[in-house]
Amino acid sequence: MSLSEDTETGGRLSLRRDGAAALLLCAAVLAVFGQAVRFDFLAMDDLAVVVDNPGVRPGLSAEGLRFALTQYHFGIWMPVTTLTHLLDVSLFGMRPAGHHAQSLLWHLAASLLWYLALVRLTGRPGAALAAALLFALHPMRAEAAAWVASRKEVVSGCWFAAAVFVYAGQRGGRPSAARLAAVFLVMVLALLSKPTTLTLPFALLLLDAWPLGRVELRRPATWARPVLEKLPLFALCAPAVWLGRAGQASLNALSWTGDLPLSFRAGNALVSYARYLGHTFWPVRLMGHYPELRGALTPGMVAGAAALLLAVTAAVLVPALRRGGWPRPLVGWLWFLGTLLPVIGLAGFGNAALADRWAYVAHMGLLAALVFAGADAVSCPRARAVLAAALVAATAGLGAWQTSFWRNDETLCRRMLEVSGGENAMGRGNLGLVLWKRGDLAGALEQYREAVRLQPGNPAWLANLAATLTDLGRFAEAGEALAPHVDAFAWDPRVRMQYGRALYEQDRCREALPHLAAAAALAPRDPVCAVNHGLCLMALGDLDRAAAEFRRTLALDPGSALARQCLEDIRNARESRGK
Repeated sequence: MSLSEDTETGGRLSLRRDGAAALLLCAAVLAVFGQAVRFDFLAMDDLAVVVDNPGVRPGLSAEGLRFALTQYHFGIWMPVTTLTHLLDVSLFGMRPAGHHAQSLLWHLAASLLWYLALVRLTGRPGAALAAALLFALHPMRAEAAAWVASRKEVVSGCWFAAAVFVYAGQRGGRPSAARLAAVFLVMVLALLSKPTTLTLPFALLLLDAWPLGRVELRRPATWARPVLEKLPLFALCAPAVWLGRAGQASLNALSWTGDLPLSFRAGNALVSYARYLGHTFWPVRLMGHYPELRGALTPGMVAGAAALLLAVTAAVLVPALRRGGWPRPLVGWLWFLGTLLPVIGLAGFGNAALADRWAYVAHMGLLAALVFAGADAVSCPRARAVLAAALVAATAGLGAWQTSFWRNDETLCRRMLEVSGGENAMGRGNLGLVLWKRGDLAGALEQYREAVRLQPGNPAWLANLAATLTDLGRFAEAGEALAPHVDAFAWDPRVRMQYGRALYEQDRCREALPHLAAAAALAPRDPVCAVNHGLCLMALGDLDRAAAEFRRTLALDPGSALARQCLEDIRNARESRGK
């Protein structure tokens, strides 16, 4: 089918036809990801993002709304996404089923909107449905759909698809000012869900090339008007970049890779692009966390990835530049490269080389372009239907299988260790937490030691290692494990608290006090930091300040039996002195 045929076949929606397609999409998404409503919260970010987050726990209240609108939420200013978490807490409390159900509904809405957008863009509902199904059911969606902490991906992805749907209504001509204003408003909602959706105006320009046919690659003059009409959308990108960077800095995520040279980050980006491609076409060894390649990135890996990317670029560019060219694969490829750019690691943040969830929007355009190109390459309608059904069935099976690994911490961590051959600090550290909660302190200690070996600069593993040694009564070892790192992680309340706790347990209370006081100041809403600070003050005889800390502990955690007992002991001590 030629480009002109693609853009002149209608694109009107049909209640009967598209309603049936929507029901099929709903059934497929629920069949693959519906199991998630039985899943637990995960130690990997669910606790920090929702369960133990003091800004989220009040739910839809004045305090919760204030947090959503004015504070960074786990390093991101995403008030729209935060509001969905607040709604969950108000409706379901801390029962994970409701939280998972809302994530599933957002993913379903994104898939439906993407299908409807493709119908409006192309007028080809059969290919649009196949593309939407492959996007919706792909195993790489498991992380976004079945992990509560990844809510921002499905919410922002839904608004991204909604913006394309609104824009798609302008087929065949220049979009009206009202339509562009509507796209602008939807883009604002997308950015307020996750700043990385700033790539939307670039994606819309690609859609102007295919399937809308408003611009031609071989005629640069045709790009002028489409670019100018999107200037208000491009204007949103600058504040989005600033907010994104500031949010990551608030979480100290930038410090993790701040010392890495641009050459490493560029090499990692090339390799990550290649790995995303591999996961797209062979999604059988996915895992919840892909460790950063610090110390593991080789020139051979970078050269191989660069060669692959250049080969793919040449393969899609040459046909597109020919007279009467074939732009679909090029548009899909540029969509893939461009929408991944904000999270590909060039800016440097976090401790992951890549993440399946970050391909959420990238897969929309890439898979759509591949499906439509494949549909044009297979002339027999029956063969197209059989091939599409086989691909969707295989994708659904792999999607359900991958989703099952997100059931709970132990299942996910053991899968991560299986795929990585044991070389996964996140898998080791979170499995250590599982074993610690189970009372297997020796097993937890082994996992934490491995996590520290793999990521010696991660304060979470150092703090957990020290906490486990303290629980085992090995107080001197706990202090020795943290002593070389206290200055480097002076900003981390966990490190300061565990170091102070190790000193306190060795009756070195005066040395412990500055660290426990710093931890309490750094985490003013953490009852554990407050109660440990109070215990140290009490041991030093500063009963007034200790009592204040125990009262603060009870305000944060009314069920703290230790704080109540200590207040009772202080009261008895004062009465004894009075007598």
